[in-house]
Amino acid sequence: GLRIELGEIESVLNSYPGVRSSIVLVVQGETDYLGAWFTADRKIPISDLKAHLASQLTAYMIPQAFMQLPELPLTTNGKIDKKALPALEFEEEEIVPPENDMEEKLLDMIVKLTGNAKIGVTSDFFAAGLSSITSIRLCVMIAEEFGRNVKVSEIYDAGNVRSLCEAMVEKPVIAQDVYSLQSDYPLSMTQMGIFIESERYPDTTIYNIPSIYHLDDTVDIERFCRAVQTAVAAHPYLLVKLIRTAEGKVRAVRRDGIPFAVSVIECDSLPEEEALMRPFDILSDELLFRAELYTTSAGNYFFLDTHHIVSDGVSIEVLERDIERAYQGEAVETEHYTGCEFALDEEKARQGKRYQEAKAFYDGIFSGISGETLPVQDGKAIKEQLLRRRLLGKSSARAVQTFCETNGITLNAFFTFAFGVALKSFTCSEEAVFSTIYNGRNDPRLSSAVCMLVKTLPVRLALNKDSSVLSEIEACRRYLVSAMANDVFGFADIRDAYGIKGDALFAFQGEYQHTATFGGQPATLTVPLLSQAMSAIGIELYTDGDALIYDGEIDPEVYSEYTLDGLMETLDHVIGELLEKETLGEITLVSKETEEIIRALHDTDFPVAERPAYRLLQDTAEKMPEKTALIAIDRTMNYRELNEEANAVGHALRDAGAAPETIVAVLAERNSYAYVMRQGVLKSGGAFMPIDPEYPEERIRYILENSGAKLALTTHEVYKKREALFSALLGEGVRILIAEDTVSGHERDNLNLDVPYDALAYVIYTSGSTGKPKGVMLTNRSLVHFVDDNEKNGEVDCLGKRGNVLMAIAALTFDVSVMEEFVPFANGTTVVLATQEQIMTPALLKELMLQNHVETLTCTPSYLLNLTAIDSFHPAIRQLKSVDVGSEVFPAALFEKLREINPALYIINSYGPTEATISPTLDV
Repeated sequence: GLRIELGEIESVLNSYPGVRSSIVLVVQGETDYLGAWFTADRKIPISDLKAHLASQLTAYMIPQAFMQLPELPLTTNGKIDKKALPALEFEEEEIVPPENDMEEKLLDMIVKLTGNAKIGVTSDFFAAGLSSITSIRLCVMIAEEFGRNVKVSEIYDAGNVRSLCEAMVEKPVIAQDVYSLQSDYPLSMTQMGIFIESERYPDTTIYNIPSIYHLDDTVDIERFCRAVQTAVAAHPYLLVKLIRTAEGKVRAVRRDGIPFAVSVIECDSLPEEEALMRPFDILSDELLFRAELYTTSAGNYFFLDTHHIVSDGVSIEVLERDIERAYQGEAVETEHYTGCEFALDEEKARQGKRYQEAKAFYDGIFSGISGETLPVQDGKAIKEQLLRRRLLGKSSARAVQTFCETNGITLNAFFTFAFGVALKSFTCSEEAVFSTIYNGRNDPRLSSAVCMLVKTLPVRLALNKDSSVLSEIEACRRYLVSAMANDVFGFADIRDAYGIKGDALFAFQGEYQHTATFGGQPATLTVPLLSQAMSAIGIELYTDGDALIYDGEIDPEVYSEYTLDGLMETLDHVIGELLEKETLGEITLVSKETEEIIRALHDTDFPVAERPAYRLLQDTAEKMPEKTALIAIDRTMNYRELNEEANAVGHALRDAGAAPETIVAVLAERNSYAYVMRQGVLKSGGAFMPIDPEYPEERIRYILENSGAKLALTTHEVYKKREALFSALLGEGVRILIAEDTVSGHERDNLNLDVPYDALAYVIYTSGSTGKPKGVMLTNRSLVHFVDDNEKNGEVDCLGKRGNVLMAIAALTFDVSVMEEFVPFANGTTVVLATQEQIMTPALLKELMLQNHVETLTCTPSYLLNLTAIDSFHPAIRQLKSVDVGSEVFPAALFEKLREINPALYIINSYGPTEATISPTLDV
């Protein structure tokens, strides 16, 4: 049932130093297995080769047997002769048998937990299929069988049965009372984080863990209350009191055995959740949990509410179990190793070698990152501090479980990986950096503890679209295991070191709990909502039979419900894709139904009259020669003047050898000659390539060399500023034309050249932020279609029809500048070209807009949001008739602000949250 990708295994095997060639086959016998034959330049240790494969492949893809040959047998046509390959035999050292009783019992445990019988005492635990969850179970099994306390981190360090046995021999048998009572105890790192946040939000229930149980009518109330008292007494951390010392430190004081009784309240009906849920005063003498029983006409309700600083989700399950045991008359064992002792051990570990090793582990993964991968903020100020949404997934939970069982993958690794893929895709990011949680119970003595043990872990997934789904999930699993083993470097350390704040949080919570058992009967469980979000955006995922349930929460000041819904829907879709696709690059980001809706929304099919791009300006000049075309810092030009000067530049370029497909570099400042030169290049039949004259010489040279441009246009002023550069370029064969000279020295009649429709119109180079700049080539066809005046062209409707004057503020090297220039010129409106100083100075920009009656504008949402925050700029916004925002997601807060300032403003969003998922595959 496994999908064996033999080519990928061979590729990884061939990447090992010294290996020349290899072949991997499924060897059929009594039990089928993978075998590998290879040739190499030297003798290759099989153990090293396996370790190399394990670092890049999932466990089931690692061959069980290897054979090194001098040469691989070939057929007459040069292919590997599979029939001539010698038979493989398992070497004795490959599956090493146990040598003593401890090794034998421990090996049996590993086989039982992994289901993998083909392992020996030197086989790698995690390559064999041991997971983070089964590692914790192994700790408990070792404690029960051998009476020794082994932590998950020690299992991780040992790596195999033999090494773990050697470490266990050095460990003393677990003693019950190895810790003496102290006057007070430290808080764990996680608890300190909760304390700080609780102090920050003192009047909220952000860290309450509430549960309401509707008890069966057969449950004896007095007996039940006594059972609760018995269970609480067995878990002394519930009774601690927090104090602040004279030095300002927060400590926990044990109060074992203090009187406690369940509050029994008679009432007509159960109070509303708002009345039940009350904040805890965590530095007072009151208990940090509440146990209340409400007897009503509708039945009896048990309300249990604990503060997160003394408990967690597993703690509640332990309490439920122990209450029922006590109710049934069973003994409830009192904790001997509590949260107090755990905090002491953690404090000690943070002062030793283990902490430094953990820091080095995280440094190797997170040093240099810029924080979490987050969606664009689109929240707004509202009364609530928390909004929750629930989504019932379309994917099958049982299908996921079968997939994971078949391929030796844990559910937690699968879902965590899926969230990373969804987050990367939803935010159009190069990688995914987020946070997740695990229960922190990596010590068997904590398996039944009631205290706060949950740890937050950072996750970084750098996804490769060419990698197989299974290998990437396996890599995520291995990372999670390693991160759990290094959890002594706490999340507070991680936040300070790498800027990861837990603003994007994912948690797989297992099977959804609908009931608990009290008095031998099911009690319906209800979990009230908290008053404040723990993270800016967070998703919890549950299985419920065959269903997947997504519970999402947001801080509404940061994110909108739209963003939360979109991320949850993307996650659910990705989960379904992971079950079906072989590689990440095959994963689609939207369903077929959604893709059809998106494509229908973006239907722009319309017949366009074919013509060269230079005709866009020329045709308008013939229709309205005296209308103002351009208002710039140096002069104002009508359409006739602009067209004639562009013609002069075109004639000059033709004389210099320009023709269709000739790329002409244009080095222009923000004045009228910028447009004269760009339009003039088109007149010559060539393609203009804007270059910022302020670019470093090295970059300008690279662009010219990479594009092959041997013609350049500029102005006298720019030439004078960069004379040394231009002189050098002239010496290298680049011909430089000065715009003012070409305008004054050449004829101004229309050239009317025959330019192929698919010839280049312009070339734009990227910023080079991810490497060297790359040139993007656009044709006459693309440009003419983009600015055509038709009923399906939203850009022209917004920028070319709804106003008579457009403000141009985009950098001349940015593709939006082409829209600011050609949409107006093709449709007979006026362009006001702002200078850099005006663009960066709101007061100057406002005056420019008011003086010239600017009515349309295109810019980024963030730029416009900054302008709306300046009250003195509002008159310029009120004057606008239309605005086109793009390049970023449009936040709801900007929409509301624009509506407040200018209710009649027509707004078009050329890039929104939906468009981020239009690309059909993961390679966004």
